[in-house]
Amino acid sequence: MAHTELDTAALAGKDLSSATQRAIEQCEVFLRLCTGATAASEPATRATDSFRQLLEDDRRKRRTRRVLVNLILDPAYVNDPRDASRLYIITANKERTLWLEELAIPLSVASIAQRVSRRAVLGMGAGAVLTLAAGGAAATLLVRQQQAQALANQPLPVSRSSGQPNQMFTLSTASGDVTSIPPLAADGQHVYALA
Repeated sequence: MAHTELDTAALAGKDLSSATQRAIEQCEVFLRLCTGATAASEPATRATDSFRQLLEDDRRKRRTRRVLVNLILDPAYVNDPRDASRLYIITANKERTLWLEELAIPLSVASIAQRVSRRAVLGMGAGAVLTLAAGGAAATLLVRQQQAQALANQPLPVSRSSGQPNQMFTLSTASGDVTSIPPLAADGQHVYALA
């Protein structure tokens, strides 16, 4: 969407300049700034009439490409009956952010609320991915810890032999320190000293 300002010096004559007419024809959104003096301005009236003619042509051809937005900046502005079905945005007694939000819709620009909500959605998506990744890592660690505890708490297998051990090992240290004795674990056939 191109932004074009009207050349008011070129509009001072009776007809629109070819450059101004081309700019109006290429315009998708015609933003008309309405004050108490708008109706008395010949250049603004001619430019608006030219755009209204394009709107009428679009209506007959069943196209909805163009929009005329009347941005009323002054309560002294008198509504033009030809624009009864057009969009009016009244700025009097409204906070600037509110009427700018209204203006964002026909201009097809993201309003502040839309930008925030897009950021919030992206943030929530990133947060959800991180939460899933952290949850998956925590679940993996929990399963491994439970497997290690189950292995450590498993009783030693009962021997079906004579009850006499094949080999004997001393599990103490030379210093006699009991805390340095490694814990034992069994997998059904073998006994392991865990480091």
